[in-house]
Amino acid sequence: KLPAWCGVDMSELATADADGADSPFRDSPHGAKVDALRLLKSRGGNAFRMRLWNSPCAAGQCNASRFAHANLTNVLRMARRVAEANLSFILDLHYSDWWADPLHQAKPLAWQDLPLPVLKRTLRAYTRRTVAAF
Repeated sequence: KLPAWCGVDMSELATADADGADSPFRDSPHGAKVDALRLLKSRGGNAFRMRLWNSPCAAGQCNASRFAHANLTNVLRMARRVAEANLSFILDLHYSDWWADPLHQAKPLAWQDLPLPVLKRTLRAYTRRTVAAF
């Protein structure tokens, strides 16, 4: 039987704590600053979920530098950090350049005009490459 996950989606953590160099998190209101992953683990957490966007903000709907944490390079960096903290990493593939949910799923800008057969091959190849990177 697999253990249950107890965790959080902290996709923007690398932005909030400068990739672990300057944590704004405290273990109590007046306590010392502490790494968010250590804090998560000390409170019984065992999993970290993070979203991945194809090309964050490609259509100009947001500031790409502010959301760079959601690109493959930076998600991989966070996955390594999570592994070093001995936590499980849950990858949330959005298949979009921006927020996606069951009511809103915009294709990535690079895939917008692809005919369905090409889109299907592109999606499969992207998924395989992404999963293999982990």
